[in-house]
Amino acid sequence: MDAEGMVPVPRDRPGIGVEVDRDRIDNLTARSQELSARALATT
Repeated sequence: MDAEGMVPVPRDRPGIGVEVDRDRIDNLTARSQELSARALATT
C-alpha cells in the first residue's frame, strides 16, 4: 500500500494484488446478508 492508501494491481497474473484475511473480516462483521439471483423463466 502506498502513502495514498492505494494498492498496485498486478498486470502479469490474475487477482487484485492482495490476499483477503477472511477470518479477520468474519470476526469484525456485525451482520451480513446473502443475495442470490432468481432463475429466469424460459418460454
